[in-house]
Amino acid sequence: MRITRFGVLGLAAVFIFGGSSSLPFVAADPPDQLPSPTSPVTSGISRSVVPQPADRHAETIVLTVVCETPDGKPIVGADVTCFEIDTWTGHSRVKTTLKTDATGTCRFDGVAVPLPDVSRVLNGHSTVFCDVAAKAVGRASEVRTLNVGGFPALQHIKGATGWMKLILKRAQTLHGRVTNSKGNPIEGAVVYTVRHALSSLPLDGYCSAKTDKNGEYEITDLKEWLRPKDAGEIKITSRQGNTVTGQVMPDHFIVHVWHPDYGQKWAECRACPGEFNVQMPEVGSVTGRAIDATTKAPLQGVLVHAEAQPNRRAGDFRATYSSNWAITDRNGNYRLALRAGNEYLVFSSFEGFIQNKNSPRINALHANDTATTDDIQLVRAGVVRAHLIDAASKQRIQFSSKPQVAVVLHGRTDSSTEDRDWPAEFAEGDTFLMRAAIPDWTYSVSVESKGGTISPRPSVTALNVRPGETVEIDLPVDVKKPGAARDKRP
Repeated sequence: MRITRFGVLGLAAVFIFGGSSSLPFVAADPPDQLPSPTSPVTSGISRSVVPQPADRHAETIVLTVVCETPDGKPIVGADVTCFEIDTWTGHSRVKTTLKTDATGTCRFDGVAVPLPDVSRVLNGHSTVFCDVAAKAVGRASEVRTLNVGGFPALQHIKGATGWMKLILKRAQTLHGRVTNSKGNPIEGAVVYTVRHALSSLPLDGYCSAKTDKNGEYEITDLKEWLRPKDAGEIKITSRQGNTVTGQVMPDHFIVHVWHPDYGQKWAECRACPGEFNVQMPEVGSVTGRAIDATTKAPLQGVLVHAEAQPNRRAGDFRATYSSNWAITDRNGNYRLALRAGNEYLVFSSFEGFIQNKNSPRINALHANDTATTDDIQLVRAGVVRAHLIDAASKQRIQFSSKPQVAVVLHGRTDSSTEDRDWPAEFAEGDTFLMRAAIPDWTYSVSVESKGGTISPRPSVTALNVRPGETVEIDLPVDVKKPGAARDKRP
């Protein structure tokens, strides 16, 4: 196994060694002396910077969406929006909006699939593909997340294609007024019932509305929801011997209210259509700064998010819950208005960076007071680029398509005794990528072959990745038939 390393600016640099990509094998330049896993790069290694996409390769899927009424009739002319998931932040971004045809169908081509290594490391989600939202005149808007574990009757994923059915019911209206603790109207508050899949952010234009100068709002595209007679009771769904499964019948649905000067509040509504008024609580402020952990320079454009922590003494957590989010300015500063009386953790997300230390904590936030947190320190993530080497010819193996072989990174912190595993993504040619390599973690790499042409060699090499560093790893394998080293699909 050979390891070389070099620093990069962000994740935008890719380094290519000599050789012709048209050959089945590409020769690597062996160093005169193998560096240790923590040694700096030796002289004589050729390197060059090329555009970012080669290291930001993302697979895409084709997604077909069908909109129907509850009785199975197609809805023509419905507006359907596909929201791709941003890999680093977990938030959604609009890909495009289409209208359904005469069969109630539309198709989205080239929907980017979140990069699995980054999303798994940063957010714990690696099976979410995208959000889809649909609305039509007189119909309740429907929003659903396409994911591996989705309800099979309404969605499925197979290979590079996905399918989803959205059933749009008759629309109902919820209206009301939002005020502060003194009863004064709050203008510009967002009232919503649907959030993005991986965040607390509203889905603009779907099941949401803003308050006017009188604090009044009206949401006109909601489903009907009436409090059932057996609310709060357990509805048994199956019995198997002594095992009974069921669910508690809900006695409310959640309405979210957010304003930058008040934060986010959960409110419990028990009927739709109807009137629902919300009073926002007293707030305090949390201020702080986001910096590069290595250079100590302020970071502009960091998304900072504060989340209330459960408190047993506070009773029902939903009644006291609050959160808020902000973007840091040019000096790395942020300010968050949050409900007083809670404890908060402060999180951040920024492309190419990982929050380096434990999240800042606010133990008690007082009304009309300002609490300043420790600096949020973000460290530039590293990149691991692995290549399979034919142990006999000492040449890198070039694949013409996605191979029947996997490269897995095993990582652990100094305080952990168990590894966490991240399959590296096959990018193109001869490269397997892991973008969100965490500094201060210790990694090892293994090769898992699903075919009969490549046999992994057992080897364990511990390595670390410094902030913003790309580490190149050559992994020797045995190739039974040199001509069959490429992955061949029938």
